[in-house]
Amino acid sequence: KWTKEVEKVIIAGDIRGIGTIGEDHNLVDGVFLTWRELKEVEYQGKTQFYVGDYAFYACGELASFPLEWAVDFGYGAMMQSALEEVKIPHLQGNIGDCAFWLITPLKTVDITIENGQNRNTYIGTKAFASDYSRVPNLTSVTIRGEGTLEFGPRHPDMDLGQMFSYQTQLETVDLIGFSGDLSFGSAAFFQDASLKEIKLNPASKITYIGYDTFSGCENLDLSSWNFANLTGIIDQAGFGIRSWGDVMYGRGVLSDFTSLDLSNVKEIATFAFTAESEYEGYGYTKLESVNLSSLERLHSFAFQGQ
Repeated sequence: KWTKEVEKVIIAGDIRGIGTIGEDHNLVDGVFLTWRELKEVEYQGKTQFYVGDYAFYACGELASFPLEWAVDFGYGAMMQSALEEVKIPHLQGNIGDCAFWLITPLKTVDITIENGQNRNTYIGTKAFASDYSRVPNLTSVTIRGEGTLEFGPRHPDMDLGQMFSYQTQLETVDLIGFSGDLSFGSAAFFQDASLKEIKLNPASKITYIGYDTFSGCENLDLSSWNFANLTGIIDQAGFGIRSWGDVMYGRGVLSDFTSLDLSNVKEIATFAFTAESEYEGYGYTKLESVNLSSLERLHSFAFQGQ
């Protein structure tokens, strides 16, 4: 009972982690699970640490946490907390599935990946997502570093993605400071209607575009992208235009393109560039030419409706 009344936790010495990070994602691993009055965590140690699975899950008043010391985050680690800023200057591990999911006050995300040269950094399913019932406040995301950065798994299933989905106030994703290989998993920016730009480093390669990655991003301008830097796979409906429930979108993210240089793409999946029948007459109708010089596999209906 006393845990419901604690407003501040002081960690007085050095620690390696809070809880555990595992494959089972058991709620019982949540060290401060549902401490609903907890507002602040103060760290007096000098060692970096990980934040384990469900460590601060549903701590709905938690607005102050020493993220500058945290290097790895487990499943649901800070889910439904009250953080207004997620600034992680020393990420050495991953951002687990649902780690910062459903944090309505969140306004900015700023992550620096350390020592990423020879490893994959994973930002998990719904890691920073909102949902359709909330009014989120996130406006900008900045990620810098090097290596391989994966936004969710490579799988054409919407439930295994949505890293920044339903962030309807999000305007800018800045990846200029990241150099390496990028992978955008399913529904990564699903329903982010205010998203205007995703800034890329010219040296970065995009090795995967997942299912419905940009669905609902009707204000997103990708004219600054060098599409010759797309390699690997464009998965099912990756750039497709479709309705969602009763919502009809005015344009797809490539609607203003007359040509595409996909000369380094190896595989294009079903419906990857398809406009649904509801969009007949204004799908990707300006598109006149596509360079597919390295293509190894083209699935059925990949460009249907163009």
